[in-house]
Amino acid sequence: LTVAAVYPLTLALFRSRYPAILTMLGLALSDWHLHFSRLGFRAVLFPLFSALAVYFFWKAFSRTRPPTTDRRPPDNSPSFQIPTRLSSFFILYSSFFTALAIYAYLAARLLPLVFILFCLLYWLRTRRNFRPLLILISTLFILIALFLLPLIIHFALSPADLLARASTVSIFNPEWNHGDLLSAV
Repeated sequence: LTVAAVYPLTLALFRSRYPAILTMLGLALSDWHLHFSRLGFRAVLFPLFSALAVYFFWKAFSRTRPPTTDRRPPDNSPSFQIPTRLSSFFILYSSFFTALAIYAYLAARLLPLVFILFCLLYWLRTRRNFRPLLILISTLFILIALFLLPLIIHFALSPADLLARASTVSIFNPEWNHGDLLSAV
């Protein structure tokens, strides 16, 4: 499924079939992906859900700003428009797949930061109206929070579970560094 999800993402980002087919081929022949998908590790769901989340975010982002037809640089691109109904559906799908990625794999908690960083960098580069981007990101985060409400409630009731895995494998864990951080590094 990840191989099929990577194609439309790469096609939307590069607007060319050649990189999309090469990306699909590379993922299909990747030892890591084949090995872990056959074993059924939940970590293999992260590339699938994150590819779908980024794809739908990109579609919503593309619908929020009008396309340029004369290949002008982004500095001269028209300013953003208020998101349309279609882009709202794309944001809904993006938030759903982001939440699924977070449920499936703990490292996916950083995935929403990628969306914030992208919008911030785009705004810093173009210096256009930030309001539609803020609407886009706010909608995304509200929907992600709604989808993650059971997980948020669980972590509120048992906060030790929030950082349990990170504290176990951390270099700051005394079981790993035996009380001497410098020698562990």
